Amino acid sequence: MPIDIRSSQRLESSSVDVIRMVSDLATYGEWVTLIESATLIADDTWSVDLAADLGPFRRSKRLRIQRTSPPASAIVTFERNEIDGRRHASWKMIVDVTPSGSGSEVSVRLHYSGRIWLGPLERLVTDEIAASARRLDAAISERAGR
Repeated sequence: MPIDIRSSQRLESSSVDVIRMVSDLATYGEWVTLIESATLIADDTWSVDLAADLGPFRRSKRLRIQRTSPPASAIVTFERNEIDGRRHASWKMIVDVTPSGSGSEVSVRLHYSGRIWLGPLERLVTDEIAASARRLDAAISERAGR
Protein backbone atom coordinates (compact mmCIF):
# COMPACT_ATOMS: atom_id res chain seq x y z
CA MET A 1 0.00 0.00 0.00
CA PRO A 2 1.62 3.29 -1.06
CA ILE A 3 1.69 6.34 1.16
CA ASP A 4 0.94 9.92 0.31
CA ILE A 5 1.65 12.31 3.17
CA ARG A 6 0.89 16.02 3.10
CA SER A 7 1.85 18.58 5.72
CA SER A 8 1.96 22.35 5.93
CA GLN A 9 3.80 24.44 8.50
CA ARG A 10 4.38 28.15 9.13
CA LEU A 11 8.03 29.04 9.81
CA GLU A 12 9.60 32.20 11.19
CA SER A 13 12.49 31.94 8.69
CA SER A 14 12.34 33.78 5.37
CA SER A 15 11.37 31.85 2.27
CA VAL A 16 14.83 32.56 0.76
CA ASP A 17 16.56 30.90 3.74
CA VAL A 18 14.14 27.97 3.77
CA ILE A 19 14.57 27.34 0.03
CA ARG A 20 18.35 27.40 0.45
CA MET A 21 18.17 24.69 3.15
CA VAL A 22 15.51 22.44 1.63
CA SER A 23 17.24 22.47 -1.77
CA ASP A 24 20.33 20.73 -0.36
CA LEU A 25 19.70 17.21 0.94
CA ALA A 26 23.10 17.31 2.68
CA THR A 27 21.55 19.68 5.28
CA TYR A 28 18.60 17.40 6.07
CA GLY A 29 20.56 15.37 8.63
CA GLU A 30 20.68 18.54 10.78
CA TRP A 31 16.91 18.75 11.12
CA VAL A 32 15.29 15.48 9.94
CA THR A 33 15.89 12.65 12.41
CA LEU A 34 14.92 9.94 9.88
CA ILE A 35 17.88 10.87 7.67
CA GLU A 36 21.09 9.34 8.97
CA SER A 37 23.16 10.76 6.13
CA ALA A 38 22.84 12.41 2.74
CA THR A 39 26.00 12.51 0.66
CA LEU A 40 26.26 14.42 -2.61
CA ILE A 41 27.42 11.92 -5.25
CA ALA A 42 26.83 13.95 -8.44
CA ASP A 43 25.27 17.26 -9.43
CA ASP A 44 21.86 17.40 -7.73
CA THR A 45 22.08 13.71 -6.68
CA TRP A 46 22.58 12.31 -3.17
CA SER A 47 22.96 8.91 -1.58
CA VAL A 48 20.51 9.06 1.32
CA ASP A 49 20.38 6.67 4.27
CA LEU A 50 16.99 6.63 6.00
CA ALA A 51 16.45 4.89 9.33
CA ALA A 52 13.67 4.60 11.89
CA ASP A 53 13.25 2.73 15.16
CA LEU A 54 9.91 1.05 15.88
CA GLY A 55 10.08 -0.46 19.33
CA PRO A 56 12.87 -3.03 19.24
CA PHE A 57 13.02 -3.01 15.43
CA ARG A 58 15.05 -0.76 13.16
CA ARG A 59 14.14 -0.18 9.52
CA SER A 60 16.66 1.36 7.17
CA LYS A 61 16.92 2.05 3.48
CA ARG A 62 19.45 3.63 1.14
CA LEU A 63 18.08 5.66 -1.75
CA ARG A 64 19.67 7.49 -4.64
CA ILE A 65 17.75 10.77 -4.69
CA GLN A 66 17.93 13.45 -7.36
CA ARG A 67 16.66 17.03 -7.20
CA THR A 68 14.44 17.32 -10.26
CA SER A 69 13.52 20.97 -9.80
CA PRO A 70 15.80 23.87 -10.75
CA PRO A 71 18.15 25.19 -8.02
CA ALA A 72 16.65 27.99 -5.87
CA SER A 73 13.14 27.20 -7.12
CA ALA A 74 10.30 27.91 -4.65
CA ILE A 75 9.03 24.39 -5.35
CA VAL A 76 11.78 21.88 -4.58
CA THR A 77 11.28 18.36 -5.90
CA PHE A 78 13.34 15.28 -5.10
CA GLU A 79 12.79 11.87 -6.70
CA ARG A 80 14.31 8.45 -6.40
CA ASN A 81 16.60 7.78 -9.33
CA GLU A 82 18.37 4.43 -9.00
CA ILE A 83 20.79 3.40 -11.75
CA ASP A 84 21.30 -0.26 -10.87
CA GLY A 85 19.01 -1.55 -13.64
CA ARG A 86 16.47 -2.98 -11.19
CA ARG A 87 12.88 -1.89 -10.75
CA HIS A 88 12.29 0.14 -7.55
CA ALA A 89 9.29 1.70 -5.85
CA SER A 90 8.93 5.38 -6.62
CA TRP A 91 9.76 7.97 -3.97
CA LYS A 92 8.98 11.65 -4.50
CA MET A 93 9.03 14.63 -2.18
CA ILE A 94 7.77 18.06 -3.14
CA VAL A 95 8.49 21.03 -0.86
CA ASP A 96 6.61 24.22 -1.73
CA VAL A 97 7.89 27.35 0.01
CA THR A 98 5.94 30.62 -0.09
CA PRO A 99 6.50 33.92 1.72
CA SER A 100 4.09 34.50 4.61
CA GLY A 101 4.41 37.79 6.46
CA SER A 102 7.98 38.00 7.76
CA GLY A 103 8.33 34.20 7.57
CA SER A 104 7.27 31.46 5.20
CA GLU A 105 4.74 28.72 4.66
CA VAL A 106 6.21 25.30 3.85
CA SER A 107 4.08 22.55 2.36
CA VAL A 108 5.49 19.05 1.98
CA ARG A 109 4.12 16.16 -0.03
CA LEU A 110 5.82 12.79 0.29
CA HIS A 111 4.79 9.92 -1.94
CA TYR A 112 6.19 6.40 -1.71
CA SER A 113 4.76 3.57 -3.82
CA GLY A 114 6.44 0.73 -1.92
CA ARG A 115 4.96 -1.52 0.74
CA ILE A 116 7.60 -1.29 3.43
CA TRP A 117 6.27 1.98 4.93
CA LEU A 118 3.10 0.58 6.45
CA GLY A 119 1.14 1.16 9.63
CA PRO A 120 3.16 2.59 12.52
CA LEU A 121 6.06 3.57 10.26
CA GLU A 122 3.76 5.73 8.14
CA ARG A 123 2.59 7.52 11.31
CA LEU A 124 6.22 7.98 12.37
CA VAL A 125 7.04 9.62 9.02
CA THR A 126 3.96 11.87 9.22
CA ASP A 127 4.92 13.02 12.73
CA GLU A 128 8.56 13.53 11.69
CA ILE A 129 7.59 15.81 8.81
CA ALA A 130 5.69 18.08 11.21
CA ALA A 131 8.44 18.04 13.87
CA SER A 132 11.23 18.64 11.36
CA ALA A 133 9.72 22.01 10.40
CA ARG A 134 10.49 23.36 13.89
CA ARG A 135 14.01 21.97 13.72
CA LEU A 136 14.48 23.50 10.25
CA ASP A 137 13.52 26.91 11.63
CA ALA A 138 16.00 26.45 14.50
CA ALA A 139 18.81 25.29 12.15
CA ILE A 140 18.31 28.34 9.93
CA SER A 141 18.40 30.67 12.96
CA GLU A 142 21.54 28.95 14.26
CA ARG A 143 23.30 29.32 10.93
CA ALA A 144 22.38 33.02 10.89
CA GLY A 145 23.71 33.43 14.44
CA ARG A 146 20.37 34.46 15.90
